[in-house]
Amino acid sequence: PVGKRMTLGFGVTTPAIVDNAWGDTFPGRFAASHYQLRTSTVSMGVGYQLGSRFRIGASVDYSTTSIKFQNYMVAPYYNFLGGEDNNLLGFYETIGGIDKSDTGVGFTLGMSWNVLEKWSVSVVYKSKVDFNFSNIPVTFTQRTQLMVPNAVEAFNREFGALSTTMNSVFQMPASATIGFSYRPSNRWIIEVDLASYMFSKVDVPYFDYTSASSSAVNRGMTQKWSDMNVYGFSLDYTATKKIKLMGGMRYASGSIPYDDMSPALPSS
Repeated sequence: PVGKRMTLGFGVTTPAIVDNAWGDTFPGRFAASHYQLRTSTVSMGVGYQLGSRFRIGASVDYSTTSIKFQNYMVAPYYNFLGGEDNNLLGFYETIGGIDKSDTGVGFTLGMSWNVLEKWSVSVVYKSKVDFNFSNIPVTFTQRTQLMVPNAVEAFNREFGALSTTMNSVFQMPASATIGFSYRPSNRWIIEVDLASYMFSKVDVPYFDYTSASSSAVNRGMTQKWSDMNVYGFSLDYTATKKIKLMGGMRYASGSIPYDDMSPALPSS
């Protein structure tokens, strides 16, 4: 609190890491990608009370997304040392990966109105946040260790110079939420809300190898996502002066489409 009407706020959000993994012999490793994804947000805001029933607030949100990404690929090796570039000798397996973080800035605006003694309504808008992963060096490792000069030379020519870079886009969609709160007694608070996540306004995720060889294919989604509505319900119960019990649930009206991928994520 700063005075009787103003409040300063500071918040940190650190959700769990999204991680998909499998063994080196998983048959689908060439059709899917191994990734870790995490977004953490630090928010700094201010709130102000207008009269006895109306409050407004705003915050600046600094979000950092870290991404680890790996593709399994098969690459051929030729008889380079013998001067016969077109003489295919065999194949080896290689892994191309990145490890990168980027920070985006957004904002949040909100208002709350005590309509009646026991009823209130709140509206919150969060802006879209862009993360630009551009010209990221891709590190390739040779998984199949064929210790013969032809295979080593082929790998060095194709991947050893580390000249391959990757561009990708990742965006947190804007969202708008309206919530209603009812306080039947001093101990109970019942809340419901509807949030709309504006996925249709963000770019389609892609992973583009800008200077890659033919074995490093571009991967991503081509289908535009639809907006997602999320319905929320929660209960707060004040048991004692020092203990409050809270619980809630959310239900989403739709999901990310998987029928049109090439693929950046495993469809299962």
